Amino acid sequence: CLNRDLSSQQVDELLPVSKELKAWLGRVADQYKLSNRAYYRWIKTAQTWSDLYAQGQLNKQALIATLAFRALSN
Repeated sequence: CLNRDLSSQQVDELLPVSKELKAWLGRVADQYKLSNRAYYRWIKTAQTWSDLYAQGQLNKQALIATLAFRALSN
């Protein structure tokens, strides 16, 4: 299954994040006023980034990198 095909429920189940990272995700999502759809798209994109660079699990570095691409595209 590709990351892009995951539902939001599957993302929550299959891409576990630490409490600290989840809190950071929430703060950034609020700051950038991300919709629920955009929030989960961001996580899935960051996981793909992590996969491409063999970083394993979702991490803050991948989230920051993909958020930067989002900012550039707006």
